[in-house]
Amino acid sequence: PEGSVAPTGLVFRWTEDSASADYMLWIVRDGRKYDSRWISGATSWTPNQQLPSGNYQWWVRGESTPWSREATFSIDPYGPGQTQVTAPSGIVNTTDMPTFSWLDSGGSWYQIWVTRNSTTYTSMWVNGVLAYVPPSAMAPGDYSWWVRAWNRDGMGLWSNASSFSIGKAIPLTPSGATTPTPTLTWQGAPFITWYHLWIQKDGTTYSEFWVNTTTWTPSSPLSSGSYRYWIQTYNANGYGSWSSPMSFDVP
Repeated sequence: PEGSVAPTGLVFRWTEDSASADYMLWIVRDGRKYDSRWISGATSWTPNQQLPSGNYQWWVRGESTPWSREATFSIDPYGPGQTQVTAPSGIVNTTDMPTFSWLDSGGSWYQIWVTRNSTTYTSMWVNGVLAYVPPSAMAPGDYSWWVRAWNRDGMGLWSNASSFSIGKAIPLTPSGATTPTPTLTWQGAPFITWYHLWIQKDGTTYSEFWVNTTTWTPSSPLSSGSYRYWIQTYNANGYGSWSSPMSFDVP
């Protein structure tokens, strides 16, 4: 390249030297060495990432030939793009230390901002990586999170929000018409110690209590009516959010 160029799509090209199979490429950025490498069997080289802004000089030579003339080009300052997050999302019940991950948007640093139940939970910067694992267990609850990138040319836009829930119960049974002594079951999480079960009958509270299992069967038959139930989770780190409701009918 020569002149003013864009940071992407750059290809370094030179003429073939019949006496050489390999070529040494030398690149200087803003007066300091940026890269040097041997290129085997080719007369071009494409960087595997965007080059940062700056003023560049470069030379190439064959195995037994002198350096080429100096070529120069420049890349105007540019900031990183908007970051795209990839995980976690949805209900997370396998771990309370999920891996946060995102796609490369040209940042040398990334800021992660996490809210729990609509209140800021944590915010931190990470350097040169595209993933982050919290150092300790996260409390049950509903989370949203964002990431933005920074490099020497500026700050990128915040990502779109991604939402997930840690330790949120998922009701499984019963559904529809059932017996007067149904077994209520739900999917829990290995790090949850207690489940708050709330049952309504015909739109009013029927019963409410805590259990430390993921099933419950009434000790006496339920009277006929339309029922709904929800589950809230708990462990030593805090309370989780209520599950979606499950409805069933006792004839």
